[in-house]
Amino acid sequence: MDPMTTQPAPSPRRTLLPVLSGPCAPALRTRVLASASELPAAPVTGAVALEINVQLLDLGDGAYCLNHALRQRQLYGGEIVRGAFEAASAGRAPESSALRDALVEHGFVVRPGEAPEREHRRLLEAEDTRVAGDPSFTLLRILLTDICNLACTYCKVIPNVDSPITDATSPERLREVIRFFFTYSEEERPKIIHITGGEPTLFFDRIELIVRSAEEFRRPRENFWFVLGTNATHRGVGAPHAARYASALEG
Repeated sequence: MDPMTTQPAPSPRRTLLPVLSGPCAPALRTRVLASASELPAAPVTGAVALEINVQLLDLGDGAYCLNHALRQRQLYGGEIVRGAFEAASAGRAPESSALRDALVEHGFVVRPGEAPEREHRRLLEAEDTRVAGDPSFTLLRILLTDICNLACTYCKVIPNVDSPITDATSPERLREVIRFFFTYSEEERPKIIHITGGEPTLFFDRIELIVRSAEEFRRPRENFWFVLGTNATHRGVGAPHAARYASALEG
């Protein structure tokens, strides 16, 4: 199997999506760091090593995803990807030279003598030197609700929320954040309003409110787009709703 081949999406009814163990696992724990100097230095060795924040996800049916949480990159494949992960975890170079070169190129693996936390440290150092200024937003992401009409076991929302929001964000709060978004942005910069959940179409009236509010607060020369994160299965969105929502999202 070609290690770079994207695998079919897993079944929405899978019971498990385990993370395979490895020396990178402790680095996946989170805590707030005041500066790059607080980031612990990972051991630098004379062998290849995984960058921190790299994990291997077992997708089932012999398919795996090598995920880099900081670089937001994924590599999909079969047993050859799992074997490469286990080899790098043990300080050995993957047997496939092409795969080894790809892992180095995309930042999953560091060469001998390189710091495994290099990307994490680079991001923190960039944040340390950032000069605070007036915000100019270009993306507004609205988490409308936590609930959904499906129960996909791989969903990242419900398992990571202690008290899921079972109602939609209030109309007053939605108008407040949309007004703030346009107020603290530059008119000439293109913008995106991303509506997601949960399943946002369960509360279609709030989607319509978001569209109306954005049109109300936009300025004359302002261009913006809506992106709707939906599973597209909610039967409550009938033809009249669908027509209005397609029209709103297209223009």
